[in-house]
Amino acid sequence: MNPRGQRRTGLSQYLPEPARFWISHAPRKWLQAGGSWTDLGASKLRNLDGQHDTRTGFPSRDTSTLDGLFYLPPIALDGDEDSTRDDWLSELEGGTSVLVQLQPGETLSAPADVVVYDLLRPLLSGNLEELAFLPTSSLAVWPLIPGLTDSVDLWERGCKSLADAGAACVQPLTVELEASDRRVLAELGGEGVFDALFHGAQPSERKFSQYAVKHGLAAFTPRPASGRSPRELRNRRFASDLALAGELWLRLERSVSVGQGLLQAARQAENTTHDLRGLAFDGNLGVLSWLNAESVSLIAEAAVDEESSLLEVLLNEYLFG
Repeated sequence: MNPRGQRRTGLSQYLPEPARFWISHAPRKWLQAGGSWTDLGASKLRNLDGQHDTRTGFPSRDTSTLDGLFYLPPIALDGDEDSTRDDWLSELEGGTSVLVQLQPGETLSAPADVVVYDLLRPLLSGNLEELAFLPTSSLAVWPLIPGLTDSVDLWERGCKSLADAGAACVQPLTVELEASDRRVLAELGGEGVFDALFHGAQPSERKFSQYAVKHGLAAFTPRPASGRSPRELRNRRFASDLALAGELWLRLERSVSVGQGLLQAARQAENTTHDLRGLAFDGNLGVLSWLNAESVSLIAEAAVDEESSLLEVLLNEYLFG
């Protein structure tokens, strides 16, 4: 999903999606760290050529107007007490949820709602030993790059290392590669990688996730609770289930119209003023024209049991089918 810019705040805005780690906002300018990294919001690779990005600045600490998950990409820790990542987190205003991206071996001394470890560098270097030192219950992203990070043997060894370390989740991310990215990666990978990068098939997130689950790792990063009121909090939970159900429905190549209907319902439920749980208890979800039959069924069941059999069926088929 391409970001829609917010000029007033200097942020990029995203629709929260399970495939993109539920990110809602990201800074347009920040003190970027050197070295290559995976942009979780844009689904791209950054700084592969080793040239430091010329963008400077740091996002405002006042996020009181934001609602959703704020993504803080890798930050250059240059010793400036006023611009380090940890200081920024400690002084953050507004109570918004924050996702912080770290490299394996990097530590965080300030609180963050979600921490995601980027596995790009150890995967490209072949130094899988770094994966064994991730903290217990950690979350990680595995960027899928044709010819470099998509081999079954690498998946098997990497997922085993993460499981042995006690990691909780490793989510694959199919990255969009520019022509310049492919050239740099082809030089890095050596003979045999060129054809995969320029002519090979797109790596399968589903197949990777099946390897992850086989090792006891979750395949999707959980969404932190969000909402300014109890009603919004409940509606966001419904929206999250609808979004994941729609994503899985389409990945399983079921009816496109039904899958898009689930995703549309998720977008509407995200900010609706209606109390979806109340409507479900009263049997009145049908008054909302933007809910298809599958969405009505999912919300009605989740309102009572806090779980959805439809979502469970889709997850089981996707991960074990």
